Amino acid sequence: MIQCPRCGNVDRIGKASVIVENETYYSTEVRGAALANGQYGSYLQNVTSQSELARNLTADEPKKGTGCWGNLLVISLLSFPTLGILLSCSGLAYMNGPDSLRTQLMIYLLVSVLVFIALIVISVIVSHQQKNSFNRRHNNWYNMFDRRYYCGSCGTCFQI
Repeated sequence: MIQCPRCGNVDRIGKASVIVENETYYSTEVRGAALANGQYGSYLQNVTSQSELARNLTADEPKKGTGCWGNLLVISLLSFPTLGILLSCSGLAYMNGPDSLRTQLMIYLLVSVLVFIALIVISVIVSHQQKNSFNRRHNNWYNMFDRRYYCGSCGTCFQI
């Protein structure tokens, strides 16, 4: 029998994961949106809502970041080799200069392509590492959360 360490109550003890499951509600709502041609359309959106108690019990759950700044950084970094590729290709296509200049443009094109590929590979590796790190943190949190209990008498949250 589980007893609250604060007030000693044994009757109003609940497992936190069960409380959260029972106090989380899923629904589908019809949403409206103005379309570009002046028309009005609607679409279905899945909505999840929780009671205040369920939100409090899961407040320390790790949140997955949207990665907005990381995506912006990757896009801005990729713009430099992309610009190099475009400029060297246009220089090669429309230039009637000496062969040494064409050789320099070819080298610049090759370096730009290699930098572009390297940035893509690095961003994929970093993204994979971030995903693994989040999954580890979330699994650790869930293992602790699964041993968490809540006392309905005094509001104490405790772990066994």
